[in-house]
Amino acid sequence: MVTVTSTLVNIVSYIKNVKNLYVVFSADLDSIIASSIIMRIAREEDVETYLAPFYEATRPSDASSSILLVKVLQRTPVGGLKITQLDDLVGKDPKIISSTSMHLLRELKKHIVVPRYIDVLSLVAMLSLARGSIYDQNVIEVHKKLLSEAVDNSLFTFIDTLRLFGYPRRDVIDALIKTVDPYILGVSLNREGSKKVLEDIGGSVSSEEAKTKLVDQLASILSSYCKSCEPITGTKIILRDLTPVDDVYEATYALYCYMDALGLDPLVYVSISSKIIDIARGVFDYMSKPLRELVDYVIENGGAKRVISRGVKMGIVDISTLQTTPPLFVAHRVLRALGLTEDVTVFSNGKEYLLPAPLIAPRWPYDKELNIEKSFVVFRSLQDVGEAFR
Repeated sequence: MVTVTSTLVNIVSYIKNVKNLYVVFSADLDSIIASSIIMRIAREEDVETYLAPFYEATRPSDASSSILLVKVLQRTPVGGLKITQLDDLVGKDPKIISSTSMHLLRELKKHIVVPRYIDVLSLVAMLSLARGSIYDQNVIEVHKKLLSEAVDNSLFTFIDTLRLFGYPRRDVIDALIKTVDPYILGVSLNREGSKKVLEDIGGSVSSEEAKTKLVDQLASILSSYCKSCEPITGTKIILRDLTPVDDVYEATYALYCYMDALGLDPLVYVSISSKIIDIARGVFDYMSKPLRELVDYVIENGGAKRVISRGVKMGIVDISTLQTTPPLFVAHRVLRALGLTEDVTVFSNGKEYLLPAPLIAPRWPYDKELNIEKSFVVFRSLQDVGEAFR
């Protein structure tokens, strides 16, 4: 086994000097965006490239092929193959939870011109690393230095404002409707509820007094069920007018939803398209009704049921009464941001247990057979779910 550990070998040179490139990626958004960027560079260099999530990736038949692991642990030796960790090539410390995509962007800018929308996607990749609310300020703090080095500072700014998707660019009613982090019961994904909450404070937020009334009303709703909410006002990344993306927070959830609806493979091939955010937002709008039904149901019933299987803490959510399967990873993220589930959420349809693929610890070679449907794994029992984490 050969492993590159020196950052003296830059990522562009690495790609230019391989014959066939096998990219093995984890099922999280940061890894998918990084892998998609790698694929684009490799194609521009006429390098034959194959991509696969860690649970599907097989050993290449050609021993001269190079394997690039993107946020995937190699737990067992694989002889005779050239295996490289992308984190090593981009100078990322694997012990620190930070965006591989943003590290990759920083290194690429030293050697090539990178399209501006890749900067936006790197912000999405960074925000996707939050364990709970997407507004977790620890994520920003960890990335503060990297942000200044990797992302064009004319692209965005930080302001203190209402943490509603698209606000202040977007009309407040539309922002209330679109916001799912935090998920505001009776308001999120609910036009009539959003109109009513605005009417209750006088019909607009044109004054500071009106904004204060809106904040107090939303906080009052959230306080009845949210166990770990970030404040409804606070620091937020605002994209400047030069970008067509309204809101990186909304864009993160939209890409989650695209992944839920269509699977990991389609997203990795299109995630660096300049139009992907608009497409993903359309998918999110289409899936919003089953998402609202599920989240409302879980909130009204006090959260997910907590269990432990094979030593793994899980939140169990019943979806057997829903006619349409909701976007499961989006639902997990929404409920986790509210503190209403564990770091692992399993969804039961009455016959099987469904686990969003991004929740499985990535390693390669992967020694378990998984029944994958789109971007979730189907298990027969909770014990089988627990085994997937061993």
